[in-house]
Amino acid sequence: MLFLVSKSSFFIQNTMKQGSLYLLVLLWIVTTPFILSQQLIGLWNFESGTQLPSIGSGTISLVGGVRTEWGRTGVQSGISLPEGRKETLDLRVGTGFNTINYPAQSTNPKTAGIQIRFNTTGYKNILLSADIRQGGTSANKLMLQYTVDGVTWEKAITYTTDDNDSWYLRNFNFKNIPGVNNNPLFAVRFVTNFDDDVIGSQIYVPVSASNIYSPTGSIRYDNIVIRGYPLNEPEDDKITISSWSFDNQQLTPTEGVGSLVLVGGITYDSLWTRTGILKNQTIFDQGIYDYAALKDGFGLQTLNYPITGNEKTAGIYMNISTLSYKDIYISADIRHGGTSANKMALQYTVGDNIWKDALTYTSTSGDTWYLRNFDFSGLTEVENNTQFGLRYVTAYDGAGYAATGFGKVYAATGPIRFDNIRLSGRLRTSLYENTSKPSTFYISGKVLYFNQPISKFSVYTSSGVKILEGNNKSRLYLEDLTSGVYLIHLDGLTQKFIL
Repeated sequence: MLFLVSKSSFFIQNTMKQGSLYLLVLLWIVTTPFILSQQLIGLWNFESGTQLPSIGSGTISLVGGVRTEWGRTGVQSGISLPEGRKETLDLRVGTGFNTINYPAQSTNPKTAGIQIRFNTTGYKNILLSADIRQGGTSANKLMLQYTVDGVTWEKAITYTTDDNDSWYLRNFNFKNIPGVNNNPLFAVRFVTNFDDDVIGSQIYVPVSASNIYSPTGSIRYDNIVIRGYPLNEPEDDKITISSWSFDNQQLTPTEGVGSLVLVGGITYDSLWTRTGILKNQTIFDQGIYDYAALKDGFGLQTLNYPITGNEKTAGIYMNISTLSYKDIYISADIRHGGTSANKMALQYTVGDNIWKDALTYTSTSGDTWYLRNFDFSGLTEVENNTQFGLRYVTAYDGAGYAATGFGKVYAATGPIRFDNIRLSGRLRTSLYENTSKPSTFYISGKVLYFNQPISKFSVYTSSGVKILEGNNKSRLYLEDLTSGVYLIHLDGLTQKFIL
């Protein structure tokens, strides 16, 4: 669904270059209910030949002695190769914001560039994107910094470029930095830096290896976009139920409980030689990542998928209890190799071993990370369910498997890599949500007494780990349990009790 947002954003920004700005923005807001309330805070496309925003509010200023040079072309927004690179010779349009006069060699790192101040009051989960083009003699390291107090600058990420005079889409999601939310003092800046890949290095490295670094090397900006979600969206109370970052180099969760296994005869790289991706790096939830610059930690590399046979049988399967949770949401970073299957289905089961399709994703670019997600909110059968299961499995494209990469041929050895799998939900606000009349019990000492014999029951810790079960009981002895909050599931509902 949110992939459509990306296309809508392209349509709007591209038409902005032609002048019908405010009318199209109004039509976009009115006619696209699927945007999930993501809103535009500020946009700079520099078509006015000034540093003023084209939409919204905010300011752009030059820092560290940098000067601007107008009259340089920009890049057509929304057109990009899979990894984010944009070929300027074919796609030049409009005006870009060109900057020059950077520090002399070996002086003043992380001080010179452009600074963007904008007020995030009333917004959360701030997203920043910008098209950036670095000349061959400019510094190859461009650091994105941010401040939450207007004074102290922190590093968000460093982008490295070795391809001069080509546009790259650079983006960052501040979702995991709560101080950015609802903040009138928030600001970001792009500044050049020494080659920090080499410890102790105090030199600027040019973008092009055939050139020598020069302060006159230009860095050009276009289509700087700030987005956010209104604070009144009820998302902040979602809790991680289970997650896998694979940085523990295991198939066990790094947070919460649950299990992950391989199905359909596939294997995985048990030596963990493949990297993962920074978990908070995207523009749109279904957007493309610039994977080349954002490797981090470990990823789960899977191999040996089927050549023929039944589709939707091979992939990874996760069994996760959603006991005491509702509004279930799943997200995962997934990267298809060029010869791997281009389609992957997200399926779920509610304990009856019947698999239902939630959504089928299509990857059109090999070796590129995509954030894949699905919202199960309102689907009551997946809520409060100890038997809930999910799987990502490869699917046919037509009569058989098709390769992801352009001009490639599908192969069983085509790898698919996973990272940052996260299942979240909200705690049920009532003990009896979606239930009828509750079964009753009371506790005296360390004995739980049922008001009537119970045919079947299960007791769980507050994090969803089953510790007791039985049937045909009138009382339950709890001497072996420590003091705390527990959940008991009986007669189709879940209740809490305190011991």
